[in-house]
Amino acid sequence: MEAIQRFVKPELIDSPRLMIYVGAGGLLVNILGLIVLGTHSHDNHSGTIEVMDPLLSWEISE
Repeated sequence: MEAIQRFVKPELIDSPRLMIYVGAGGLLVNILGLIVLGTHSHDNHSGTIEVMDPLLSWEISE
């Protein structure tokens, strides 16, 4: 209910500049994460499930 009240009647932000800095910092961290981790492809996925435990593979194959 509090979220709805805040949406209908928003509160004033004490330090909007701090909010901008935190948002920009989060965006920067996300972009750096994308650069460092890079992209990945889905070419190496197979259509079958590989299970190491024989009991689990027996359950799946039924």
